Amino acid sequence: MFDTLASQIGFAIAVLVTAFAFLKGDEPERVGAGAYMLGLFASQLVQDKGALHGTQWGLMAIDAVFWRSASVLPGKAAAPGRSGSAPFNR
Repeated sequence: MFDTLASQIGFAIAVLVTAFAFLKGDEPERVGAGAYMLGLFASQLVQDKGALHGTQWGLMAIDAVFWRSASVLPGKAAAPGRSGSAPFNR
């Protein structure tokens, strides 16, 4: 993951955001930040950097575990009419 400058910048941003969540957030934000960092580091452990083709089943399993364990799925959070903003409530 740390092969390019863009991946290093992305990782640094992820660490800063989760550090902010740990420092300023309540319990749900801290749990979410911890789960995100756990998934990030677990993905690094199971990633097969030599595989150019095919499915990386270890990464898929980690993503599936964290997707199912989310209390609010991103698809539900992004659904129109759920945000309470005026353009979506027409």
